[in-house]
Amino acid sequence: MNKKILLFGFSLIFAIGSYAQKFSFGVQGGFVIANSHIMHKPKTQGEDRRYYPLYTYSANLYLGYKGKGNFGISMEPGYLRKGGHNRYYEYLDPGIKEVLDYAQLPILLDYYISNKFFVSIGPELAYLLKASHDSRDQTYKYDNPFEISGLVAINYNIFSKLDVAIRYSHAFTYSKECMYYDLVGKAIYHDLKVYNQYFQVLVRFKI
Repeated sequence: MNKKILLFGFSLIFAIGSYAQKFSFGVQGGFVIANSHIMHKPKTQGEDRRYYPLYTYSANLYLGYKGKGNFGISMEPGYLRKGGHNRYYEYLDPGIKEVLDYAQLPILLDYYISNKFFVSIGPELAYLLKASHDSRDQTYKYDNPFEISGLVAINYNIFSKLDVAIRYSHAFTYSKECMYYDLVGKAIYHDLKVYNQYFQVLVRFKI
């Protein structure tokens, strides 16, 4: 009886060890080029662009699982700064820097093309922690603190403990509404919706 219990114990330890090897843990950080995007933006003379990029960063934990085949799944709870430079008229004003701090949770499906190269796609859930801007003359109301985005990534495993990735994310839900004004301050377009987007270069260290 003791031999059976001992054999069962060794078998269980081996099974748990083999299963745990499919999980990977780590930390990651990235350089972010964030911007805001107005959907269905009207064409106005002399106003080709409204938002310009904001260079920011991210910091996340990492939990990944790879199955026996080519598929895996990963979760990355952490922090990311979004925003953009808001310029009402491209050549007439210096612009306003909007900074949006988010707690984020990307949940990604990973497809391994090879042992080194894999692509990821999935939703990114985020919650607005803080919003700030450098304008004394205007205030902003961010309508939706919760944000849902779509994220796609190309990843490369340099060696067993180090990955690099290039990513793009675009929000499905808008962060705020805005209006367009003419040169005399009269509102000419109402209820335009502003969406976050960003490119990211990321480095991941696995523990």
